[in-house]
Amino acid sequence: MDDLVRKYTSEWGLRPEDTTGYLCGHPAMVENVRDILHRAGWKRGAVLEESYFQRSKGEAAAAS
Repeated sequence: MDDLVRKYTSEWGLRPEDTTGYLCGHPAMVENVRDILHRAGWKRGAVLEESYFQRSKGEAAAAS
C-alpha cells in the first residue's frame, strides 16, 4: 500500500498545495498513509480521515 501511495501521488502529479487526501479504511492503513502524506508535505487540514474495521469473530466473541 505504501509504495502505491508514493507511486501514484508522484505519477498523477498530486501536490500538497492543491490536493486534499481522504483516507478511509483500517486504522493501521490510515495511519501509515497519513504519515506518508505528512512527510511529503500535506498539512494536517489537507488530510481527512475515517477509520473503520470489522472485528474478527474471535475479537467479537472476546468483547462479549
